[in-house]
Amino acid sequence: MIRYIDNATDTTTEQLHGFSVGWRNTRSPKEHLALLQGSDHVVVAMDDGSGRVVGFITALCVGILRMRADEEGDVEMKTGIYAGYALREGCESMDFARVTAWLAASYWSPGIAREIVERGARHSALVIGAFAPDGTQVGFARVISDCTRFAYLADVIVDEAYRGQGIGRAMVRYAVEHPELATVITWALGTRDAHGVYTPLGFRVMTDPECHLERWMVRRTAPWPTDAQS
Repeated sequence: MIRYIDNATDTTTEQLHGFSVGWRNTRSPKEHLALLQGSDHVVVAMDDGSGRVVGFITALCVGILRMRADEEGDVEMKTGIYAGYALREGCESMDFARVTAWLAASYWSPGIAREIVERGARHSALVIGAFAPDGTQVGFARVISDCTRFAYLADVIVDEAYRGQGIGRAMVRYAVEHPELATVITWALGTRDAHGVYTPLGFRVMTDPECHLERWMVRRTAPWPTDAQS
């Protein structure tokens, strides 16, 4: 008997083994689980006899289903709890005091100075902020790119009080769908533990054979922070 459930909370990688055998772009059970658990809504078809997943549907919609630009260029999130929230572009819109505090407390840029945060933003191709209805900035992200073929997503961060609500993913989706980055074919990023934010938007771990990990090289002029992101 096939049973349908509307969450993947208790789904395990063992239940996903063999799920995509024969597919052209096969994903590992770990990647499938990250996709399921990182989606806003899911329906999972479970074979009660074998205990295996035999099908699923995922959806991304909370906070990013319908967006529109107002007269000032803000992108207003129109769904669910995000009514009144906005995404804004440009350094002039950012509250760099708040952004610096977040980044200075992060694992990838501990203690970073505001001057460096602002300089990095000024030299980025795209800077995005998420703002609460009262105008308080609650999220930040930036893109380093030639706006042609390659883009690196950096410093994606959400105020701790607002995490787990899809704001980070909304900013990332805004970036990858930005018209000025429409011709970019390779997006890259680094993360220690936020794979569930990015996997539903098409990002894959570098160990995936199709990513050709052996072709990538990194040069760094300072020691790597523990579990570094950047």
